[in-house]
Amino acid sequence: IPPPPSPADVPIAGFFGFRFIGDGPGIELMYGLQAECWGKGLATEACLAALEYLWCSTGYQQVYARTDPPNHKSVQVMLRMGMTHESTTESMITYVLRRRM
Repeated sequence: IPPPPSPADVPIAGFFGFRFIGDGPGIELMYGLQAECWGKGLATEACLAALEYLWCSTGYQQVYARTDPPNHKSVQVMLRMGMTHESTTESMITYVLRRRM
């Protein structure tokens, strides 16, 4: 059995996580992928795992995700997560997902 590759030899596909919106208390789900990783379901899968962690580990009742209007693929990820449209400005589309009781 060959040894696993060292972390330095494994390319990074992207990032996923949460940040406070402004001074809080709202939080935003953020994500991004390298172009060669697009269209494989990775963003949706990673975002759903992040949401599962959020709901199981915190008391947050809702989470936001935002993108610029031309980024239709990001909007599709938000919709697959079950998010609903909150607002649109010239520079930002905002979606929200509320915790289900």
